[in-house]
Amino acid sequence: MTKFQASIFTVLLFASASVQALQLTDTTEVHGFASQSYVLSPDNPYAGEQSNKGSFNFREFGLNGSWEINDQLRATGQVLSRKLDKTDDGNLRVDFLLLDYLAHSDADATFGVRLGRVKSPLGLYNATRDIPSARPGVSVPNAIYFESFRDSIISVDGLNLYGSLFSKAGVLNWEAYTGNSQLESNVMEHYIYGTTVQGKFEDIDLSGLKLDFSPANMPNFNTGISFLKAKFSLQDPQSALQAQQAINSSDSVTAAATLAATPVENGGLGLDPNSAEFMQYVGLAAQQEAQANYPSYITGTDLEALFVVLSMQYAYQDWLISAEYLNIYSDLNLSIAGQSRAVDTTTEGYYLQGEWFFKQNMSALIRYEELYLNKNSRDGASSATVNNAYRGYGKGLTVGLGWAVTPNWHLNAQASFNRGTVWLPVYDGIDQMPLEKDWVTYILQASYQF
Repeated sequence: MTKFQASIFTVLLFASASVQALQLTDTTEVHGFASQSYVLSPDNPYAGEQSNKGSFNFREFGLNGSWEINDQLRATGQVLSRKLDKTDDGNLRVDFLLLDYLAHSDADATFGVRLGRVKSPLGLYNATRDIPSARPGVSVPNAIYFESFRDSIISVDGLNLYGSLFSKAGVLNWEAYTGNSQLESNVMEHYIYGTTVQGKFEDIDLSGLKLDFSPANMPNFNTGISFLKAKFSLQDPQSALQAQQAINSSDSVTAAATLAATPVENGGLGLDPNSAEFMQYVGLAAQQEAQANYPSYITGTDLEALFVVLSMQYAYQDWLISAEYLNIYSDLNLSIAGQSRAVDTTTEGYYLQGEWFFKQNMSALIRYEELYLNKNSRDGASSATVNNAYRGYGKGLTVGLGWAVTPNWHLNAQASFNRGTVWLPVYDGIDQMPLEKDWVTYILQASYQF
């Protein structure tokens, strides 16, 4: 589907305000949604430079359907198109497509199996973040749900087991899943190295578990914990020989060799190029070059990460209070010019959010959040790059208003005031752009669903 076709489809869907859910047969129905946003981000380029002066280059649409084959077996799926300036091209893709078999259901428990491209139920919003009306405001919390990693962790090609247990204490819902997904290589390279490297990240192995519990004596309260394990490797990197040759020909090592060989009377060290002293001096310069500019000399990368998300949600009168806390435990093994280097870090993030439904069709949102790529380096120094000293952390305050104009049409306005650039969406060339520490983003969004 071309960009023009995607735009026309969005316009037609918005124009069909009288259309309800399409009931194709007694057992088959189709739903759809679309949104169009205006984004102004004057300080930093949100998803691309167009947003600096304001852009309508942000839209999404999706169609999902289900077919109840019998009382226990159902097929369901969704196709989606997202256009987010430079970070998403709007191409049509299969968001999820699966068979759902409810193997057991009674008053005490349920158990089922899903097979295919299944949703990854991480936290409160990951499984529903692609539907505009299911999000709190325009966007989900950045501190937990990284926009740049959306496509990699929203679903997996594999297996999902799910069920519920009903008791006097309350209701326990659980899901366990395993499979693989595709990685956006440039996004992962940016987060690991701060720039692009030779080689690509392609597939990621994912497995996870989610547990949710609602106490019988507090039906408006829900708490849960989610685990997601990810594993991937850099494919087709440069060889150790190529990396070593690049180090030896770098400006800093060449300058060190020249200085060492230059006679003392001419301002040099006067070392014999065949001597051990010369080799030691140049070798030290090569070591310093490899450490200072290690992304240029990567010869291998393996990463295992464990996401742990604690979730809480409480409905009280006209308020819905939500909070989540994230830790990502990462074991990173780098190979730099053939030499191994292990780096273990813990990423930390959290948010507190309140939604106030002050009228039947209107709501207000306030959210505060923080995220640190390395919780032991909260100033971001360990993640800083030449053009971006602030990529290691983020702090943000978001306020918004929502208006359900009709049951099908929704309008949302949102303003986010940020410090640090860790959740700025990644796109090709962002690592070469000088970014601001403090930045604000304004978003207006119209959405339609049937």
